[in-house]
Amino acid sequence: MAAFDPSTQGPGNARPRHRVRPPPPDPRVHAMPSGRTCPTVSIGLAIRARLHTMAAERETIVLPLILMLATPPYAVPPGLAVMAGLEGCWRVDGQVQGKESPSIARGEWHLGRRYFTLHLRATGSDPYEAAITYGAGEKPRAIGSMFSDTFGGLYEPSLGLGELEQDGFVQRYRFPDATYVNRFGRSGTGWRWTITEETKDKPPSVFADYRLRPASCRGMTFDY
Repeated sequence: MAAFDPSTQGPGNARPRHRVRPPPPDPRVHAMPSGRTCPTVSIGLAIRARLHTMAAERETIVLPLILMLATPPYAVPPGLAVMAGLEGCWRVDGQVQGKESPSIARGEWHLGRRYFTLHLRATGSDPYEAAITYGAGEKPRAIGSMFSDTFGGLYEPSLGLGELEQDGFVQRYRFPDATYVNRFGRSGTGWRWTITEETKDKPPSVFADYRLRPASCRGMTFDY
């Protein structure tokens, strides 16, 4: 091996030094100017956020379905089940306090057969309309109701309580001076609906007496 001669090591005669090459750039990472976000990273974050949103949406949809499947179907109690006989439309002949009061009526279920509403509208010279909503009572044969009509107001006497009877059902609305007993009974293909006024000082008297006959719903309208 030749001896090292410093005189021969000028700038033009310098031996090339071994250079260490840097590793190739990671294709997943790109150098970006300061203050900017790498597009690849941004796309990844967006995808991750979307997947999180989709998972939350699936949970929002699936959980109620699971609860619905786990909840047993609603069974209409015997007391409320009698209302099925009043479903549909009716022509009503009757008297109120001794005066003729022709009317129309319609019965319909609501909220998965948990409530039943009977609409009544007078078609004579005296305008009157009522809507009675029935629901199940505390016991299987018990029935409760709320009586709303054109006289207005909603207070304790508006709440009726009663139960099944042999051929129908009864509801009692208790006012300070009297109790009005509403009794529905089967009559052929229709119903008889009587309202009896009971007071402490007098014998019971008939307040209203209606007879309901099946009819077409065509042309029947109600405000409530």
